[in-house]
Order: sequence, then C-alpha cells, then structure tokens
Amino acid sequence: MIRYVSISLTCLVFLTLISCASKDMRSQIVERDNTKMLYGSISKEQLYFDYPSWRAEEDSYRTLEPAIQELSTLSKKISIEIFIGTWCSDSEREVPRFFRVIEDAGIARLLSIDLWAVDRKKTMDNNLAQLRNIERVPTFIFYRDNQEIGRIIESPDELLEQDMVLILKE
Repeated sequence: MIRYVSISLTCLVFLTLISCASKDMRSQIVERDNTKMLYGSISKEQLYFDYPSWRAEEDSYRTLEPAIQELSTLSKKISIEIFIGTWCSDSEREVPRFFRVIEDAGIARLLSIDLWAVDRKKTMDNNLAQLRNIERVPTFIFYRDNQEIGRIIESPDELLEQDMVLILKE
C-alpha cells in the first residue's frame, strides 16, 4: 500500500511538472485606439490563436503553381519584416496567404520572419514602424544580405506569390 501511494505521488508530481513546463497559449489581445487588436512583436501561432479565421484563410488559399515552382528554387537566405493590423481586412487576407505561399514553396528554412502588429495609427512603442515608413498594412519588407530588396504594400499588384517572385528573383 505504501509503495502504491509512493508511486502514485511520484506520478502526480511528474505530471504536474510536465504541465507546468508546457506553454499554454493565452490571448494577447489589447485595446488601443478603442479597438481590440494584437500589438507589437507577435508570432504566427499567437496570431492564429487570437484570430482563428486567419488560419482558415491560409487553409483555403490555393497558390498559383508556376509562381510556387519559381519560389521553390530560391537558395539564398531572406529576411522579411511584416507589419500588420489585426483590425485590417487586407492584412487578414494577405498575411495568411503569405504563410500558405512559403509552405507550398517549401522555403521556410530560408526565411527569417519578424511579424509586427501595429495600431490604427501604424505606430508601435519601439518606433520601428515609423523607422520603416509604414503607412499602410500589411507591408512586407524583403531583405537580402541586410539590404532591402522590395516591398509589398497593402495588396499585391498581381497575386502575392507572383509579386514575391518578382522581388526575390536572383
């Protein structure tokens, strides 16, 4: 009986430690400018946790195969800063499509992505949006070797993946 209690207690402590070690996602929505939104540095996981309809947009988007084929041949590392507004319909459409494009092209390993949520004034506490001259969202800024090589602002000229091909052609 004592052995059973000891084993049960050990299992209980172990399970408690495991549950404490796991990261529980919690809402990061704040209110700014009388609007509920994400603000500051965020992750794709946080975005989709707080705004599940954005994940649905990614899941439903069908990419253009010729552009995906071209993007899949990329070999150089690219950094991308993405400025979004979770209150913005263009962001809600284009950001999930961006994630579908990089997944379908298989280029995520080459990308370093910083995702920033701005308020309605397109500002952030760290002034990065102002330093990058963000006037509309979403804004995707592409860098190669720390040099800006192109932007997609608000909505692409064609489809997002076609505009990405034009910017990322080597």
